[in-house]
Amino acid sequence: MWVEMLQHRAAADEAIELLNQLPPSPAKALSLVELLADQGDSEGVLRASWEVPSEGVIESALLVYQGWAFRQIGETERAIQVLELAAKGLGEGTASQIAHLELAL
Repeated sequence: MWVEMLQHRAAADEAIELLNQLPPSPAKALSLVELLADQGDSEGVLRASWEVPSEGVIESALLVYQGWAFRQIGETERAIQVLELAAKGLGEGTASQIAHLELAL
C-alpha cells in the first residue's frame, strides 16, 4: 500500500527503491514492472518480470508488460509470442482485452 501511495505522489523512484528491498514475489514483480513501464523503462520491465513463479493472473499480467517491453525495444516477434500466452492465460475480461490491444499495436 505504501508503494501505491508513493506512486500516486509521483515518487516512482522512491517506490521502486522500496520494492527492491522486499523479498521476491509475483505481486512485488507486478508492482515493480508497472512502475518501470510508467517510466518507459522497457529493459527494467524485462529484468523485473523474467523469473517470476507461475501465479495465474499475475503471471499473465507480467506477460502483458513483457510484450509491451519487447515491442518497445523492437522485438516484435517475441512481443507477439508473450502477448499470445498472456491472452490465453487470462481468459475473458479486461486484462485479456489489454493483451489483445497490445497484440494489435
